[in-house]
Amino acid sequence: MLFIGTFLDNLIQHDEHLPPGPLIISPDRMFKVLAREVIYRRAQEFKIEALRELKKLFPIACYPFYAGFGNRPSDVVSYGATGVSFN
Repeated sequence: MLFIGTFLDNLIQHDEHLPPGPLIISPDRMFKVLAREVIYRRAQEFKIEALRELKKLFPIACYPFYAGFGNRPSDVVSYGATGVSFN
């Protein structure tokens, strides 16, 4: 896991770094993920479900998300479906 942490710490796009915090990844097998993301182009299916499940871990009055980031239309769909600010 050291490699992944180092990779994410050094990931830079337009002089911006990822913020510190948890990394949420799909528990599905690689070919299922590739099919969903690349072939069927429905990446939002995992993102919406993951965000909804994560939100359930907090009290109803608490809103656990600060912001979302991404550069794909599926990111906009995912965040809009779960109420995450992406502006």
